[in-house]
Amino acid sequence: MILMSAFLPGPAAETLLGVSGLGIAAFLIGIGLIVNALAFTKPPKVVEDRSTDARLQNLLDTDYTPPQLKAQTTSNLSQNPSSVTEHTTLHLKQGR
Repeated sequence: MILMSAFLPGPAAETLLGVSGLGIAAFLIGIGLIVNALAFTKPPKVVEDRSTDARLQNLLDTDYTPPQLKAQTTSNLSQNPSSVTEHTTLHLKQGR
């Protein structure tokens, strides 16, 4: 590139040197990334085989039935008062 720029007149030589400098810099950065990946990067960790634990857990889970929850009784709440503020003490104990 430098040899070619010697034969080019004025600004064309400077442009050629600038563009070739950017190309060389990009090439060296790429080479640096490849060397880093091959020489300095740790190998990935090996994942432990836990398939036997999974099979045992599946066997334990086959007989499991979730507990059944009882429905709440709302017999007093089914009455519709005529407004929001009326009968608000309906659910309180009377013998206080």
